[in-house]
Amino acid sequence: MGLKNFKIWGIFMVAIIIVAFMLFQQSNTNKKELDQQAIRNMELIKGNFQVTFQAFINQKEQEERKRNLLKHCYKEENGIWTKLENCDYLRFDQFDSLNVRDITFWQNKFKKSSGLILNFPQNSRDTIYINQLFSKIKKQEFFESVFLVDSVNSIIYPNSEIGKKLPLFGKEFKEVYHLPINKEKIIYNDEDHLIYYTPVVIDKFAFYMVGVIKTNTFESAGMRVDFSNLTILVFLLGLMLFSLPILSFLGLTKGDKLTRFGVFSVGLSLVGIMVILGFGFSFSKNHHPLSDQDHEVAMHEIRKSIQAKLFDKTSLLNNWNTDATKLLPQVNVRPANDLIRINKLGGIESIYQNGKLDTLNQIYRSLQHRIYYSYFLKPSEKNEIKEFNKTKSDINYIGSHYSLANSKQESVISRYDSALNLVEAITFSWDTKLTQYDTLREYLFFKKNGLIINKSERIKVAADSLSQLLSAKKWQEVEAIINNNLSSDQDLQWMIPLYLDGHAFNGYLQKVSLENHHFDQDLWMLYLKDEHLEHVYSSLVTFETTILLLFYLLMLALISLANKLNKTKTKNKTIEKFAYNYLYPKKSKAKNFEYLIWFMVIYIFLIIYFYHLPDINFFGIFAILIITTFHFKVITYMMLGPSWQKSNSQLSAEENRKIIKNSRNQEISRFIWIMGLVIAISFGFLAGLIPYISYFILFIWVIGSSYYTFKKRLKISEKNEIKIKPKDETSRESQGSQNSLATNFHYTYTSFFIMWIFMIGFVPGYIIYSKVHQFESKNWEPQKKAENYKDIPDIFWNTYDEGRRLFFGNLTDQNASQVKAFIYTDRSLMQPKLAHFKLIDPATLFKPIQKLKESMLLFISVTIAFLLILALFIWMVYTLTKKIYFLDFEGFLYHHQNPNTSTLNQKVFLCGIDSENYPKWIQNLIDLGNHEITDCTSNPDLKWGESITPDLGAKNIWIIKNVHCLPDPLLLLERLPHFIKAVNENIYLVFSSGFSWKQLLYQIKDPHQKMVFSELFSSFHFEYIPIELDPYLKVKTPNDEKASILIRSRKAYFYNIWSEMSFEEKKICYYFSQEGFFNFTNKPVITELIQKGILVPRGILDGGESSELFPILFDKHFRIFILNNVTEEEIQAFKRDEEKNGNASSIQIAVFSFILLSVALISYFDKNFLDQASTFVAGITGALGGIYSLIRNSLPSLGKSKS
Repeated sequence: MGLKNFKIWGIFMVAIIIVAFMLFQQSNTNKKELDQQAIRNMELIKGNFQVTFQAFINQKEQEERKRNLLKHCYKEENGIWTKLENCDYLRFDQFDSLNVRDITFWQNKFKKSSGLILNFPQNSRDTIYINQLFSKIKKQEFFESVFLVDSVNSIIYPNSEIGKKLPLFGKEFKEVYHLPINKEKIIYNDEDHLIYYTPVVIDKFAFYMVGVIKTNTFESAGMRVDFSNLTILVFLLGLMLFSLPILSFLGLTKGDKLTRFGVFSVGLSLVGIMVILGFGFSFSKNHHPLSDQDHEVAMHEIRKSIQAKLFDKTSLLNNWNTDATKLLPQVNVRPANDLIRINKLGGIESIYQNGKLDTLNQIYRSLQHRIYYSYFLKPSEKNEIKEFNKTKSDINYIGSHYSLANSKQESVISRYDSALNLVEAITFSWDTKLTQYDTLREYLFFKKNGLIINKSERIKVAADSLSQLLSAKKWQEVEAIINNNLSSDQDLQWMIPLYLDGHAFNGYLQKVSLENHHFDQDLWMLYLKDEHLEHVYSSLVTFETTILLLFYLLMLALISLANKLNKTKTKNKTIEKFAYNYLYPKKSKAKNFEYLIWFMVIYIFLIIYFYHLPDINFFGIFAILIITTFHFKVITYMMLGPSWQKSNSQLSAEENRKIIKNSRNQEISRFIWIMGLVIAISFGFLAGLIPYISYFILFIWVIGSSYYTFKKRLKISEKNEIKIKPKDETSRESQGSQNSLATNFHYTYTSFFIMWIFMIGFVPGYIIYSKVHQFESKNWEPQKKAENYKDIPDIFWNTYDEGRRLFFGNLTDQNASQVKAFIYTDRSLMQPKLAHFKLIDPATLFKPIQKLKESMLLFISVTIAFLLILALFIWMVYTLTKKIYFLDFEGFLYHHQNPNTSTLNQKVFLCGIDSENYPKWIQNLIDLGNHEITDCTSNPDLKWGESITPDLGAKNIWIIKNVHCLPDPLLLLERLPHFIKAVNENIYLVFSSGFSWKQLLYQIKDPHQKMVFSELFSSFHFEYIPIELDPYLKVKTPNDEKASILIRSRKAYFYNIWSEMSFEEKKICYYFSQEGFFNFTNKPVITELIQKGILVPRGILDGGESSELFPILFDKHFRIFILNNVTEEEIQAFKRDEEKNGNASSIQIAVFSFILLSVALISYFDKNFLDQASTFVAGITGALGGIYSLIRNSLPSLGKSKS
């Protein structure tokens, strides 16, 4: 394909390259973010491990203090501890001598356990098991496994792996305090893994903390690109695939032939593009299982529940309700863990646990290290007496920490009571679900400084601060928004794209405030919308819709097959009729096309009506679309196909029998029976899928409209017969009027075609996806009402659920709870009940209007986009029909009028196939009188004895005919100056040739000789003499015996015409004889054939006016003659010319190559699409095909070598 032809489809190529670049860029960004997230997670794991260890140490030391107190200083009476008089321990700060003295490590490889032994001063021991230190870390889901490894690479944790070794690092364990987090690739359990490891020190023991993730899992997570970009790529791929026939057609060059299948493919291509556009509009409107309004409701409920929780805990604290620490039996939880009063030294004045005052805790526990105590202190030097800051008495502190009792995270609210001069605090956990969204959504509740107060159950990563979860850049963005919007309303929100725990989210930042309560810092909520998880839904629903659309296109293919099987067989097997000939744009059928346009308008509104009925599911609407498509095919055939031939009462029975036998009634009946059978089967399938009243309405419409259309066609046919005018040569319509009529009809035909492909393409594409989405969105986070579904689905829905589960399960490897619930849905909630039908449902009727009001700007944007696409399609269909059917052909090309004597030049060049017509043509203008005729076939040397000119005395015309038969074209160039000199002003010089002057010129190779030749003919008058076939040689039916006899009798005449045609003319006529269509790029040659009379307007063969200007061969028998008598050498020459000058195959190879490249690109980002080997093969094949198509005709040397 030449470089300039790339402009036709270069837009697709550029768009795909841009999208591919964006996808690769995003993929690289994803991988970088994942790498940074892995590093941050290792830092979190390391920090959590050390914090948990320290928390356990503190816990064990407190237990040791408690044991000593109980043993030496206290006694219990009736649940109350009293101090013994001889006890030396008075305050919590006197227990330092009881802290851990020494730690030893132990491991039992047989029992698969390990731990740390704590040695206390008084020869007591306690144990911290290693798996206890991972209680918080185990919840993380970023790494597949987290290992604790000693300095010789032996695994200490998890217990199941104790005794094994990781092939980690060949480095010595040095400078453990300063080593960064490292990354390496290893093979573990015969699989490639990525590991992130960092040194961690506990007391005197040095370990490596190792995070392990499979390489494939990491790469797959890195390929989780923006689904919108991937969708655009798939969308462009589909458009390119379906536009391939159109691109091939528009890229035709003079060497290509336009086949019947090529014309059919263009129509199918338009339908396919419309299906994709309909699907695309529907997809862009609603491809998320949850609407933005659903997320708004979730955010509102979560925020309200957080506010209610904070209000409740603050009220408990203010009222000092000690019963709040009691277990509530009905919910098995405590409103508060502890209620604590703290003195200015950090000691516990009183603490309530389980509804009781814990007097023992007051002695051995210190809260000096807790921020919720120290926040209320005045700044002081080290040895100064601590005092509370009374100005903070109106402030509530809120924070979170890990409990000393169980090492679990809990939240705390504290305040300063100026009357008691104590800090009061309430600790509580978030174990109970705030809302139904705790397990379905991701959100973080945090303070202005990033300290996380609470997070949803779906966020497994263990982090204390938001800054630990986000990249430094993203945390700076969040921090800047918070700092610059301190006084903002809590209804405002900011959308922030971010990465968290290896996933891409859209974060919605929102302020959380509590009326009449002032906290130490502003509180914020970050709601996370998992776009990728919702895109899993979109991809699954898209695949399901694609299967239905492919089945729908298969139904369209069955219609085409019915057309092909039903078409009338010709007796002459060399000619095959085009199955869609009845769609030919005949002006006589203008009323028929107008009727079909209005019929389609009504049909589209009927389909939209059924679409908006909520009780019709996607199977029901799919069956309705199948019925409407087949039904409209019948309607189209009734209006545009052959007319039904009725018997004539004025004729005899035998004559009527012959008329009926030769009519196409049998073809019409056969087609309607085939279509009727398919429609009946579809109605049978539809019976159990929609309410019976809807079924009845559709059935009445199909039967009634079919009968009305049949009667309408009969009326139109009768009117057309009455309006036929006899041929009147003296009263022709003006050319301007004809052109105006042709233009108006062209727009009518274009409107019909646009409406047709819109109804069978755009509408099904839009409706099928919308209905599938409506059905499947109810299975995402299902909240179905059981009364709307059948408890036991029938066999159809059971089969569907089985297939759906297997299909979806194989398409995705996502393990998220929403995806699992979506795929393995409750079967008892699968088959909808057929509710009582309402003719008009007000809620459904006004719902689109309500949505329109809510999103007017979106509606305007979509409308503008739709109108632009519609305008593009109108232009495309207008252009395609014009080029296929030559609807812009000028009528004057067919009207050959002889010039008058005043305009006739004295030197004339006549071109025509039949040399017998020349004298007649000349005699109509000039009296031949005494003339001289020179025939080049009998005088090839152009000599008259010794002279090179004849004796022209007393001659008034010299005719030199059959110039094209000269053996050497240069002979004419040599003699022409002498001929011009020999004639005087009273002698007409007339050249006649079976070849056009242009063909004679091309036979001269030398440029200078060409210039001389053209200069000598510059003063000539040029005319074409068309063929005039005798009336007795014409028959209406080319397949009968009389036609065969005529062909045999006039074979020499046809041979003469064929032999005098140029190579290009032969090729065009041969291809037309085969296919019935012309390549529009050969219009100059077609014009010459018209001027020669070889091509005539289609209407002239019907015996009427030439209202149909599509060119066809002057005689139907000549078409048969060409097919039967063209030689094998000529056919091979045509094929060689097609290979040399053709372009369609190159475009097909190039576009198909880009399709393969796009498939490879999609597969690269979606491993479920193709496996690695298939992706590699598709990419290489596409690349090689693209390079080949570029080089094939761009390099002249290659083209010449091929030819």
